[in-house]
Amino acid sequence: MTVPAPSDIPSLETVVLPSRAVLRSWRDQTVPAREAALAEAVDLYDEAVQDGDPGFRDMALLGVIADAVQPLEDLAYLASSWDAPLRGFATYVRATTYSDRIPTNFWQEITKWPDPRLDVLAGFAVRDANTGAISSILELTGFQADLSEHQLAVLDRAQAVSRDRLRSWLSTLAKDWAQFAPYFRAFKHGGLALNRNDVTFVADAVTDVRDQADRLVPSIAVWRRRGRASEVQADENLDSTTTVAAASGSGRLAIDLIVGVLASRLAVIESVNIRADGTVAGLEPELQFPWSVWLAGDDLTRADWEQLGAGPRIRWIDPPAEIDESPSQPGNE
Repeated sequence: MTVPAPSDIPSLETVVLPSRAVLRSWRDQTVPAREAALAEAVDLYDEAVQDGDPGFRDMALLGVIADAVQPLEDLAYLASSWDAPLRGFATYVRATTYSDRIPTNFWQEITKWPDPRLDVLAGFAVRDANTGAISSILELTGFQADLSEHQLAVLDRAQAVSRDRLRSWLSTLAKDWAQFAPYFRAFKHGGLALNRNDVTFVADAVTDVRDQADRLVPSIAVWRRRGRASEVQADENLDSTTTVAAASGSGRLAIDLIVGVLASRLAVIESVNIRADGTVAGLEPELQFPWSVWLAGDDLTRADWEQLGAGPRIRWIDPPAEIDESPSQPGNE
């Protein structure tokens, strides 16, 4: 699709440059750090198992859970920034405002999100920070008028498959958040792994804790950090090794989703050509919307892939050599 270059680029100082810096930092620093931390935590757990000390093993297991659940918290903040941006600010700013309710609210609600909200997360739509209205990328760019019915149908199929896959992944992660978040918080607030010499776990029917026959051995147990602080949180369903596998798999999936979200945002931000001194040289010749971020090779037919490629592209007609850097409406990058 070839269209005239836009003249209403968001403010360089308040939107473009800081957005690019934050997204690149997340991609180039946060994601590799999360991957390394999780891999190191799993290795330490393996060492603890070999060591044989139960206390060491419990703390190592708690460390795995913490480094696995951290990406779920990251994803919640990142997604909430685009789902509910702060009015008058660049969209990413919401991710820098801390509230311990944001991750919990996000994971409790995500399975109920309608298609338009999920499309914003996936990069198929954008939400106006000032009005809250959600608009499809295809509508905003006018692709409907420029593409054939067959091409639009392929884009729709790709979008539908992506939604289904994201719903499945996010539903899994929501359950993992509910299961592991209490241990994650316990680790963040002092590494409150329970000392097994101090507590005895028994079945509900046991009235005398001196009865050795009915004692339980949870895979992990922590002191609860908030609320009923005298009580403990324990997992009696999985053994330690299975808990490590489940938690670490969840963390890796969350990291993959973060990478996908970042890719869709950076495609737009990096279409602005910025010189080394921080000034704008103009627009890149093309803007590529990464429509296939959430797809696998066998999700579409060969003919569909030939039509889709990496996604729809915009070619600018005579992109301006310089872009007006005067402030404009922020928050819609």
